[in-house]
Amino acid sequence: MLVQPFFLLTSLNISFYILELLIKIMEEKIKSFEAWLLVSMLILAGFLTILLSTVSQPQGYTLIYAPPRAYNASDWMDIKAVYIKETQDKLYFYIEYYAPMPNSSEYIHNLFLYMDTDRNPQTGSLAYDIGRDFYINIGITGNNDSSWANLYKWDPTAKGWKKLRDLKPDMKLAPSLSYWEVPINKEDIAYSPTGMDFYISAHSSVLTIPATKITYTIGSNNRQITVDGNPGDWGTATPTLSLKPRGINPPELEISAIYLANDAENLYVRVDTRGKPTQSIPTGTLTRELYIYIDTDNSNSTGYKTYSGADYYAYATLNTQILKYPNIYYYKYTGTGTDSKWQQVSSTPQNADFNTVFELKIPLSLLGLKPQQKITIYIPEQRWFLHRLVPKTVTSITYPTQQTATTPATQPSIIARLFGSETLFLALVTTIIILEAAAITYLARKQPRHQPQPPPQPP
Repeated sequence: MLVQPFFLLTSLNISFYILELLIKIMEEKIKSFEAWLLVSMLILAGFLTILLSTVSQPQGYTLIYAPPRAYNASDWMDIKAVYIKETQDKLYFYIEYYAPMPNSSEYIHNLFLYMDTDRNPQTGSLAYDIGRDFYINIGITGNNDSSWANLYKWDPTAKGWKKLRDLKPDMKLAPSLSYWEVPINKEDIAYSPTGMDFYISAHSSVLTIPATKITYTIGSNNRQITVDGNPGDWGTATPTLSLKPRGINPPELEISAIYLANDAENLYVRVDTRGKPTQSIPTGTLTRELYIYIDTDNSNSTGYKTYSGADYYAYATLNTQILKYPNIYYYKYTGTGTDSKWQQVSSTPQNADFNTVFELKIPLSLLGLKPQQKITIYIPEQRWFLHRLVPKTVTSITYPTQQTATTPATQPSIIARLFGSETLFLALVTTIIILEAAAITYLARKQPRHQPQPPPQPP
């Protein structure tokens, strides 16, 4: 349920009012009729504000799927519910998240909604047992300086996707970016009364580290390191690079420091974050990737010039599902300096791991490095993200469901038609009651306390 802070605050204020009034009743400062009338009004107002503080679903929509929670460390990254509303010529998709996005371009929602509108796996692009005929791609940054919504159609001749329509002009966003609503024309997707199957592939990402360059001399920090994700064997090592705090939500997706060391066989890289890395999530994938480009001759005139003349790079995947599954791949540059041509030379899962920190190692023999050799390490801008499929399993969601096929979307009530929404009506009623209660309270406080008459004097 979506919590409305204003109404919760009002409920707390009303509770304090009731407590104060009960005290005044006991002190006989307020007449009985006025007191109980006031208390009953305030209790009614409190009940209404509690109703207002939760909104079960958007007006006119049908809840199609409420996915299980995937990632508890950050509410803004996780999808809460999927709704659909149908009119004569349109379908409306309403995707709700557990919380608003942080107000920064460092955060991005990127969502793909794939539809099999003829419900035939033999047509369209086959994935997860459905033939995807159309898809919607929706994206937005946390400060809303960039957003997009496009409809694509599968082209069986070209065997690829073709942009069909820009949906952004019709897209509606919550002011806090906690949900979005996108309508599509039924005609555009060849929608029929038999319905469709669909699934959602959602990515919520954050900038975990800006582009960074580090220089290191082989042999300048000799240590015996066991790659297990525990920093104890680094001792009191000083970070090779410390990064300025950026207040990323969640903290575990913000890199705070990078350590470099080596022994006679390996170059070691330790990456610290501002929160302990999550080891397991019940559904979806928490994707954490590191690209580490190494300029072994310390010259930008050789190697891949775009990344500081890199001659090699290590690609580490430090991902988590129900279990963690770290891995690392090594690549050698084979291009001419400006083209991106790389050849994989090795892959060793046991060379990467994480627990309280992330650790990986790169064989010096693979890089052709010797003691006292100076190298440049370039880490491009990296984004870590939560990826999940909705529904959880590799099956699709069907619309209309058996329930929605027989029960049309909720029609607005008379109150909603008169006042714009039932929420607005209840808010007006609550405001009137609170103002009335405040007036009675004011009058009661103005009333002088009853003074008992002195007993008659004896004759």
